[in-house]
Amino acid sequence: MLPRLRLWLVEWIMPKERDEIDRGNPLSVDPPLSATANDGMEEGRALARRYLTNVVRLQAAIAFGANSEAGLHTRMLAAKSIADIAGAIPQATPTAPSSEGNGSGPG
Repeated sequence: MLPRLRLWLVEWIMPKERDEIDRGNPLSVDPPLSATANDGMEEGRALARRYLTNVVRLQAAIAFGANSEAGLHTRMLAAKSIADIAGAIPQATPTAPSSEGNGSGPG
């Protein structure tokens, strides 16, 4: 009896929506959240920076947690994503030694 009721509801609701589409009434589209694409990218980057620490903590709990019920492959993927995130964050690079040393060395 329940499948019949469900089928009746679909038949009752769907023709209304189909008629609206057939009449040429376009579906409404939400306005963009940003004025330009660059503004949208900046907002996306700001959100990513805001939630980055939470994402890393979640991935670390999955990958390295003692009580994690995740399978081995899922743990490996979580550890890989942590490594990817660490590679995406610019690290301070040491300066190369200058070639104008004090003269002591091999040679």
